Amino acid sequence: MPLRPLNAKDLWTLPRVGAPSPSPSGDRVAVPVTTYDIDSNEETTRLWLIDSGARDMDAEKGALPLTTSEAVSKEPAWSPDGRKVAFVRKTKKTESGVSSSADPNYPDRPQLHLLSLEGGEAERLTDLPFGVTCPRWFPDGKRIAFLAPVFRDAPAIPDTEKRLKDMEKDPVKARVTEDRVYRFWDTWLTDGKVHHIFVIDLETRRITDLTPKWRRWFGFMDLSDRFFISPDGKEIAFSASRSDPPYDPLRWGVYTLKVPRRLGGRPGKPVLISRSEPGNAHRPVYSPDGRFIVYGMQKEIDFYADRVRLVAYDRRSGRKTVLTESWPLSAAGWTFGKNSKTIFFVAEVDARTAFFTLDLSSALKTPGRAAPRELFRGGRLSRPRAAGGRIFFSQSTL
Repeated sequence: MPLRPLNAKDLWTLPRVGAPSPSPSGDRVAVPVTTYDIDSNEETTRLWLIDSGARDMDAEKGALPLTTSEAVSKEPAWSPDGRKVAFVRKTKKTESGVSSSADPNYPDRPQLHLLSLEGGEAERLTDLPFGVTCPRWFPDGKRIAFLAPVFRDAPAIPDTEKRLKDMEKDPVKARVTEDRVYRFWDTWLTDGKVHHIFVIDLETRRITDLTPKWRRWFGFMDLSDRFFISPDGKEIAFSASRSDPPYDPLRWGVYTLKVPRRLGGRPGKPVLISRSEPGNAHRPVYSPDGRFIVYGMQKEIDFYADRVRLVAYDRRSGRKTVLTESWPLSAAGWTFGKNSKTIFFVAEVDARTAFFTLDLSSALKTPGRAAPRELFRGGRLSRPRAAGGRIFFSQSTL
C-alpha cells in the first residue's frame, strides 16, 4: 500500500483514548475510547477493561469491552470493592420503533447505569429529563451520588419534566434576561436550569435530592471535578457559583454539605468555606484521613487564566493555608495517593504538561517557601488518578 499524506478524514477515524479510571486496588483500569462516524456526524464511546500490568501490545490484546458499540458510555466510577462499575450511557431507541416498558423516556440523555464485573448486562438506574453526570460512590458502597440538572423554580423531578414539556410546546423561543452572564459558547443560560446533587440508594433504588433548594450554577463545561465525598461519607464538598444575579462579577466558591445519616433524612444547608477568597475557588478534594480539603484559588476577578494556587482547609480548626503562593505555575487536577502526606497534580510548563508532587506537611509549615517537585514532563497529561500505589494518567503528543 503506497504511502500518502495524513488527511482530515484519517484524523476523524482515529480512536480517541480517554483518561484512565483505575480500580481501587489498581490492578485493572477502565478506559473510554471514542470513535466518530463522519457520515452520521455521531460519536460512539465504549468502555474497555485493561489489566494494569499489561505492556504495549499486550494491553491491546487483553483489552475487554465492557459496553456496547451501539451507545455512548462514559464516566466510569468503580465501586469501593472493585466488583462493579457505575457509568453514564446514552441509549438508543429500539430498531423496530416500538417502545417497551424497559425503554427509557429520555434515551437521548446520559443516564446512570451499573455493571457487575462478575457477569450480566448493565442495569439502568435513572431516567431523568436532562440525564445525569459525575457518578461518585459513597465509601460504604451502598449509595451513588451524581449531578443532574433541574429547573431552579421547579426542582422536583415531576415539575422539571412538566416545565420541559411546556417549553418544548411553546412556539415563542425568544429569550429575555437582565443577567450579565446569559450564554456560554453554544449554550443558553437563560432557562433557569441548574444542577443538583442527588444520591441513589442501591438497595431500594430511591433517589434523594441532597440540594433541594439550590439555585446556583455548578459550571458550564466539564463538571467531573465539581464535587467529592468525604472519606467517612458524612459530607460532600463541591464548587459552584457564589454570585447572585445579574452575576456581575461571576465568581465561583467552595461549599460543604452535610449528608443525612439515614435514607430520606433532611440534608444540611450548603456552607461557603471560601468566603474570604477574592476570586474563584474550585475542585475541593478531601485528604484520605479526612482532615483537610485541598482546593484551587484564584485572586483576579474576570480573568479565567489567573494562576491557580493550592489551598489547604483544616476541617478541625477552619484554618486555611495557601500552599503554593510563591510558586509561579498554575496547579490542576490535584489528588492524593493512599496516604495524606503527598499531593499529586499537573501544571503547564513551556507548552507542555508536567507532573508534580507536594509534601503537605512541609507546605503547611513553610507555605511561602514550599516548592512542588517535578517528576515528569511531556506532551499533554490528563489529571492523575491514584490507586494501588501507582498514578494513572493519559498522555498525548504530536
